[in-house]
Amino acid sequence: MIVENVLASRYASQQMVDIWSTESRIVLERELWVAVLKAQKELGIEIEDQVIQDYESVINSVDLTKVDFSTAEAFKEGEACGVYILGLFGPFGDARIIDAVKSANIEKVSVVDYRSEYYVLFSKNCVVVYGE
Repeated sequence: MIVENVLASRYASQQMVDIWSTESRIVLERELWVAVLKAQKELGIEIEDQVIQDYESVINSVDLTKVDFSTAEAFKEGEACGVYILGLFGPFGDARIIDAVKSANIEKVSVVDYRSEYYVLFSKNCVVVYGE
């Protein structure tokens, strides 16, 4: 299920909505990875031409209806936080991805998120990692 961006539908031009759509961002990310593959090949890493061609052949085929989110609840969740006092002292604790991965014994990372909580005297910044 894809939720409509209310602000974009009201205030952004259709061209901007298209540029920042989920599908467009996926295509841009795929183009980035194809460029990385080509650069790695130029630098001498053994990458077959067929691999690059295979990636290029599916660059624009994005079907979000085939994404299965039903297993998302089965993901492990790891968290690592740092606390700052008065915004001056800290961090107390490490908000690092590797610490979050280790805290939940995650072997394959699927999603990394960042969360901040602000209070009168202190703030808490956390890295949250989801995976298998």
